[in-house]
Amino acid sequence: MENLLSFAMLPDPASISPVLAMRYSTAAALKFAGFIAVHLWIPVALIAALGSRRRR
Repeated sequence: MENLLSFAMLPDPASISPVLAMRYSTAAALKFAGFIAVHLWIPVALIAALGSRRRR
């Protein structure tokens, strides 16, 4: 969704309202925060999976 909004804003960036710019920035920040959270949890999940497999 955030990418579609960025493509819509590309032709004339000067005409973007401040409210729309804040909403876009918020959406982008939330998207990247989600990516970071997933990337940080992958090693934790792998270690937990290996640990539970060794206990069997």
